[in-house]
Amino acid sequence: MEINKTIFSIKINKENFLKLPEVAGVYTFWKDKEPIYIGKSVNLKSRLNSYLAITLGIKTAKMVSKADEVSYIEVNSDLESLLLESYLIKKHKPKYNIVLKDDKHALYIIITNEEFPRVLAVRKIISDELKPKAVFGPFPSSTNVKIILKMIRKIFPYSDHKVSKRPCLYSHLGLCNPCPNEVAQSTQHIV
Repeated sequence: MEINKTIFSIKINKENFLKLPEVAGVYTFWKDKEPIYIGKSVNLKSRLNSYLAITLGIKTAKMVSKADEVSYIEVNSDLESLLLESYLIKKHKPKYNIVLKDDKHALYIIITNEEFPRVLAVRKIISDELKPKAVFGPFPSSTNVKIILKMIRKIFPYSDHKVSKRPCLYSHLGLCNPCPNEVAQSTQHIV
């Protein structure tokens, strides 16, 4: 993933945070030129100002007190911020982004390399059954993956099931188009 966005860097203080834009974006807290936390927001100004609140959790307060500065990247949508945040966390592995360091495998979105490709959310990318053609992630939470897949399905109807005899529910809603089940049935009638 190539980032063609402008990265802005500021010192952590109320005056600078009040000048922030009210747009979606991804932000990074830095200590000694090393990223220590990466997050996303639909409103950078509001989110970063919340880090200056008096009542922060212990871990968050510790992280903010250690940070020297914050950088941020403005994006065009929530989906773009989710994808960019995931990419940057995977690339930099910041200390305070513990989701990728716990004992669970991170979530990925894959497109399978099958006759009828499927779009799936998986925790392990490589298996004998699933040979991915494309891999996206890791994503920090299953909620993020569900949001992304729901948004994508509305724009590009996709299949997430193996071929069977009857069209799936999503095909009736126009969200699995073309449905592999319908394609397989129509090719059987031609032969």
